Amino acid sequence: MAQKELRKKAAKADDLGRVPKKAGFLGQIEMELVQAGYENVGNVVGGSLNINRGPLKVGLGAGGEKLEYFEDSQFYLAPKLEVRGILGDFELYAVGNAAMTLKGTHKKTMLGTYAAVGAVWEAVPKTNGNGFHLRIGSEFEYTGQWIRSEGLSPVDGVDIARFGGAVGYDAITAYAIEDVVYAPKKAYGGMTLIESAGAHHHKMRAGIVVNKSGISVGGEFFQTPFGKGGELSFESRRISPKLSAWYSQEGEMWGGETKLGLLLTMPLRFGDKRYGREHPVWRTGNPMAKDAKKGWATITSNSGEEAEVFFREALSASEDIAELGYKYRGKTGTEVLFAAALLGEYGLENYEKVGDKSLKKLGVEGSYDAAREFLKRNDMKEKIKAFLDTSSPYVPLKENTAALAAYYELPAYIRQNRKLWKKKYWEVMEYIRSEYIRLDNLLPGGAGVCRNINPMQATFLREAGWDAFSIGLLTEKGPHIFTLGRDPKTGETSLLNYGNVLTSKRGQVWPLIRQYAKNKGIALSGVEIWGEGNEFIGYYELEEGKLNRAKAGKGETLKGALLHSRPRKK
Repeated sequence: MAQKELRKKAAKADDLGRVPKKAGFLGQIEMELVQAGYENVGNVVGGSLNINRGPLKVGLGAGGEKLEYFEDSQFYLAPKLEVRGILGDFELYAVGNAAMTLKGTHKKTMLGTYAAVGAVWEAVPKTNGNGFHLRIGSEFEYTGQWIRSEGLSPVDGVDIARFGGAVGYDAITAYAIEDVVYAPKKAYGGMTLIESAGAHHHKMRAGIVVNKSGISVGGEFFQTPFGKGGELSFESRRISPKLSAWYSQEGEMWGGETKLGLLLTMPLRFGDKRYGREHPVWRTGNPMAKDAKKGWATITSNSGEEAEVFFREALSASEDIAELGYKYRGKTGTEVLFAAALLGEYGLENYEKVGDKSLKKLGVEGSYDAAREFLKRNDMKEKIKAFLDTSSPYVPLKENTAALAAYYELPAYIRQNRKLWKKKYWEVMEYIRSEYIRLDNLLPGGAGVCRNINPMQATFLREAGWDAFSIGLLTEKGPHIFTLGRDPKTGETSLLNYGNVLTSKRGQVWPLIRQYAKNKGIALSGVEIWGEGNEFIGYYELEEGKLNRAKAGKGETLKGALLHSRPRKK
């Protein structure tokens, strides 16, 4: 009897022994709800399910995104994979996140991908959580954007390297992390990353964290080429929420506002709230047919033909772009924009394919010379046409003046029609020789591509006394460079694409960017920006990019690895 009771107790013990295994499996499942938003930009609401199994973490998120400049919401899916391991004194990790936003009524299918690999060396680990400790780490991240236009294809990418360290004693840890972005050194540099990429300061963060009796208090300061900010945070292990208060101050060109916000992190996340909205206003004029329905308009001058005559004379007489810009010092904003738009149009009309070597050498001055060549060629065409209209007695010739307007076709035509021309042949040839302007020193080919032409416009605006930048944006067909200029007299900011212009009368940059994104049916994550001398300034991540990271569940992996101490080896 006693043995039978003992067997029953043993069986119960075995059953109880299986419970922790089941509980352990359930403990490897994480569920999270996320709500993140920026005032007057958009919101994301969703959730994710993650499964931890040894060194692996696999997750899948889903939810909806509503951007204010699109009428409908979009559904998204967000897979995630994470691998971590220990190798000697190193903690190694690789993380892949993605957020696919499916096409809505006014938006294309977009995929944002994030891939990071990193390593943290624990030079001096903590001893039972106390004493001096030191960790050093680095990480490389690639962020890519894909758009489904004619198939899902990559259209833009950002490469960022991070280097950081954390040092502390007992409960106090101080850390610093530097982000370096790899991008073309100049807006008109080589067209491939390998040939033109350079390392540039992107973001510096430094902070301190105090962990004591299950309570963590931290403070952080950050600085970027576009602004600065900071954050204070409070977290307790006994309760789930983490409360953070943050501020940021952007540069004058990028908004010039001081922004404050609260971030509450818990099983249901509430995201950043950002205040202040600007409405883009674009100038009216004679819209280009292909862009009229998209909100673009060409700039027209209040002076009419007089402004165009001044521009053509100034361009023809100016040996370089600095001389042309100086002639526009003191002109009205409309006249300066009119000239910049015409420069862009001349470049676009002279948009001939050139070899890679010529593209790299072209720059803004080469594009400027090509624009002057285009002007002189057109002047020559008009002069020859006028000469033929007034000097030729032959009807067949008058009927073909449009075809004959290209000066380089005239000599061959005249040789073929000597009987028609008779004595007029030599008169016409002498006129062509006397009027023809030789441009032997120009680089071969046309004005280049967007990387050459739009930075030429930015250089002209700077020489005319404006603040001006070249900005790299995403289009449905790939990256494209635009011109951004700010009138020093009125504070109005304009976005130029060759001869097309969008203007914000209140001087805000980002509403113009969002207006462009709305026109194209895409959501931009960020923009590359080049400044004085068309040198790279930095990469600016928009709120849409931060919302995309929230959808993908992408965290600060290097910072997290630096601020925790792995178990010490036995």
